[in-house]
Amino acid sequence: MTDRTARIPPWLGRMALEFGVVMLGVFAALWADGWMTQRSDRAVEVARLGALRENLDRTLAALREQRDGVDSAARSLRLLAATEGRGAADAELRSLLLDGVFFAPDFVPELNVYADLKSSGELALLTDERVRSGLALMDQRLERTMLLQQDLITVQQLNVDRYSIERIDFLPLIGPELGVPGAEPGRLELDFLREREFRNVVLLKLDLLVQATVHFTRLEETFEQVARAIDDQLGS
Repeated sequence: MTDRTARIPPWLGRMALEFGVVMLGVFAALWADGWMTQRSDRAVEVARLGALRENLDRTLAALREQRDGVDSAARSLRLLAATEGRGAADAELRSLLLDGVFFAPDFVPELNVYADLKSSGELALLTDERVRSGLALMDQRLERTMLLQQDLITVQQLNVDRYSIERIDFLPLIGPELGVPGAEPGRLELDFLREREFRNVVLLKLDLLVQATVHFTRLEETFEQVARAIDDQLGS
């Protein structure tokens, strides 16, 4: 055993030691590089999550405002369909017509940060599963909500507005608000309120408004879910 050890050249031991030192340096460099990359990715993720959180706050505020408008318009249309103008004052009917018949949603989400994340491929930087799954659900519900809003706008333009132009005298109804000289909120001609076509138009729009309320509510819940997940991620 001693003879065998003595026959190992000294340079071979030095080479083995040098090789070990080199390999240790390589592993240390790779670990340091991975650690720096991880820190960099984490910094980018935190920045993106913070910007996305601000987007969600603004979009949530716009969404809630639109949902309140949809709910108010739906209440007005229910009253118009039920009362047919009987026993209601002109001022009340004028308010119901303006709020219900002429309302159209214009919800526009402010999600430019999320759009940039998708287009650039940086969604992969988001490591929290709750955030990723929440954003996927938000994407689906947002698409459905926007499609329904477009349906509602189409019905407004093709059915409600067309009927209103043909049957309602706009001058005493919206003339004063538009500053038309001599326009006064005088007595309205309300015979159209008892027409079946008017009631059908009102109910068609009301049905879409009810659906819009459901979609807006679900979308709001999803936004809040994603916001909580982001807060938890940033807090950790």
